[in-house]
Amino acid sequence: METLNKKKKRTLQKQKHGNCAVVLSAVKMILQQMDLITSTDVVWNLCKKRARPLVTLVSAEPEIQYIALRNINLIVQRTPTILEHEIKVFFCKYNDPIYVKMEKLEIMIKLATDRNIDQVLLEFKEYATGVDVDFVRKVVRAICCCIIKLERAVERCISVLLELIKIKVNYVVQEEIIVIKDIFKRSSNIYESIIATLCESLDTLDEPEAKASMIWKISEYAERIDNAHELLVNIATLSFVYHSHPCFHNIIQQLSLKIINPKNRLCS
Repeated sequence: METLNKKKKRTLQKQKHGNCAVVLSAVKMILQQMDLITSTDVVWNLCKKRARPLVTLVSAEPEIQYIALRNINLIVQRTPTILEHEIKVFFCKYNDPIYVKMEKLEIMIKLATDRNIDQVLLEFKEYATGVDVDFVRKVVRAICCCIIKLERAVERCISVLLELIKIKVNYVVQEEIIVIKDIFKRSSNIYESIIATLCESLDTLDEPEAKASMIWKISEYAERIDNAHELLVNIATLSFVYHSHPCFHNIIQQLSLKIINPKNRLCS
């Protein structure tokens, strides 16, 4: 135990080192040593001491930030409580490179709790109005992850998704339609508040995956949608409108099986 304490003390000192690689190595070593510590108080104390060096790394140059964020991502998977009070540090800045923003987004999902979800959703809502399509799609999926992770925050997350749909940005709406299918599979009690809004966006759908997801939703809730048959016909018609699209045959292949099952269910 004496040897362990000496190692721990020397390692903690290395967390103040000017070299980022040394700091990360010291944090990893402490993480490994924590498996040998049985005292809860000591473990919690070590977690608090590890938080500050990690937070400091996030303010470094983008390249160092990225490496630090990748390591932090792995650390919070194991001990998310280590940075649960430091989530604001991972909020994206307007001038962050896209690869840094993506990593911050992953960490924010892992650090999201019932206590900070309102702050997180405000950030996500702001990010979703950006111009980077890939990042915005990732943000929409992040909101979906929060719904699955935090049952008490479902209504607040759904409210944000509905607000984003009303903005009527095409790629945002289609990404929401895709991810909401997974939410529906997990919890069907949100149907009443969102299905009508989704149906209003049918005319804007041009992505096969979004159409397939919408077909699934309509077929699952056909008995509660008065014009379910008409909506399915509209989606199928829209698919043929894009017959000049270079991927037309792939589109039809993806949608054909999705349409057959709902049709059978409606006609039975």
